[in-house]
Amino acid sequence: MNYVNLFKVVLLFTAFMPAAVMATEKVKERPVVAIQDYFPQVREIHIGKKIFKNEKGESVEGEQGYIVVPEVRSNPESRPIKVAFVRIKTTAENPVPPVVLLHGGPTSKGIIQTRSSRIHVLTEMQDFADQILIDGRGLGLSEPALVCDNEHPEFIINFDAMYEMYKRQGSKCKAYWEEKGADLRGYHPVEYADDVADLMVSLGYEKFSLTGNSYGAYWSMAVAKRHPEKVHRMAISGVFGLDRSWGLPSEGEQAFASLAKQVDAVETSRSLLGDEGTIAALNTIMERLEKSPVTVEVDFFDRKETVTLDPETISRIIYSSGMTQHRQGASSLPLFLYALEKGAYEGIVRLIAAGVEREFKPLPSPFNISAISVLCNLPRSNSFLHALDEELKQPASNHWVGQHVEGRHNAFACDDVAYPFIDPDWVAPFTSDIPVFAMSGSFDGNTTPAGAKHSLASFPNTHWVIVNGGAHRHREIEQAVPEVAKLKREFLAGKDFDAGTVTIDAPPLKINTIPWYGRALFSIGLGNTILEYMAPGK
Repeated sequence: MNYVNLFKVVLLFTAFMPAAVMATEKVKERPVVAIQDYFPQVREIHIGKKIFKNEKGESVEGEQGYIVVPEVRSNPESRPIKVAFVRIKTTAENPVPPVVLLHGGPTSKGIIQTRSSRIHVLTEMQDFADQILIDGRGLGLSEPALVCDNEHPEFIINFDAMYEMYKRQGSKCKAYWEEKGADLRGYHPVEYADDVADLMVSLGYEKFSLTGNSYGAYWSMAVAKRHPEKVHRMAISGVFGLDRSWGLPSEGEQAFASLAKQVDAVETSRSLLGDEGTIAALNTIMERLEKSPVTVEVDFFDRKETVTLDPETISRIIYSSGMTQHRQGASSLPLFLYALEKGAYEGIVRLIAAGVEREFKPLPSPFNISAISVLCNLPRSNSFLHALDEELKQPASNHWVGQHVEGRHNAFACDDVAYPFIDPDWVAPFTSDIPVFAMSGSFDGNTTPAGAKHSLASFPNTHWVIVNGGAHRHREIEQAVPEVAKLKREFLAGKDFDAGTVTIDAPPLKINTIPWYGRALFSIGLGNTILEYMAPGK
């Protein structure tokens, strides 16, 4: 077993994931953007043929272009911006309405750059519908791409440091783009939704279907609320609702319990953690670190960093390294807990630092102000905030991991940077009869099944599939459980499914382990040495 696979990119993920804040929001003075009704318009559009190729030499012919839209639709004098898209035309003689693939994140790369070489993604629906991919405004190939370079790589395992980084970088990047004429009042989910509607009308489509994972699901629901007459069907996964952007701590704990059950069912895991299993091991570790936090000093690039390992930090590592977000990450959870049980704290932190240092060297890490502005515009309802308040009054031991599911929303320094804030009334409850095919992984620690259930209440015509043993990555689930991908395709192609919930089992997890002699070395206190030896470049 190569321990680097467990830890090398934990902080790379962590640098762009929000930290937990154990309190409800206290919104400061941020510019409030009023939301107006909007009817889609035919816009200036530019499109040309494009050959997409992958590393295997396979290719597919499509189209790539952009649509010109106002940066702020409510401002008649707003400057124009470009929203990039790709279209793959269908081979069907009698196609169904086109399918729009909306990206998650949002991330600085959008979707076209990351998916256009993946031929199977571009052509997976070509036999029955045109397929359109869009880069959100300010992202990827859309122009302008509101990106700044980070000042330098940061070892952000400390919650306060992360908030300060987002405040410092956000203020700097916001000022830079505003000086260039950008109006951040135009970078939020409602404008994203209206961009989709304008694009599809400009391409000549009367109706269209939507598909997306995580933020792509949120984006789909925003389009459904803004332009219900245009949406034919939705196939979404990693669902979180418009009126509460993240799940409650108790819901995160439910997802972790599902993960623990999957892990404990594998003999390899029991050989590391014993028959008492994952939850017992986690409780022992957290109780120990709550009473006696451990401080570790680590070399990171040309400076010293100090890290305090306490329950909050351990929970964050579990989340940000992907252990509760995808099956591949989950395979390393028992090893991580085993190393903590054996007290190999220094080795864990140093291995993480070495891996992140290596990952940061090839290129600077982007800071995208458009993506952050969108994330700062995911309002929560008052009822959700009240429920959150009540849960956070409970002892942390009630939800060691779940307590951090929700709090990420606050880490982007939205108030201190003063990103424009859309009127939260726009997420008021609504009901839609649009047919929905939804999928959730049972241990998705990012968009929890319990949270998805709440969100899908707005869509009573939903066929909801829970994949027992799945997590947040929908492509990973579809590869592990081809039946799910088949059902999604059939739905988008026009097949009707009864509303309700079904459960499908994924194959057992493959758990990473170490040989008996490795465990013997851990048992005699050499765990730090083993982990340090496994660092990149050793």
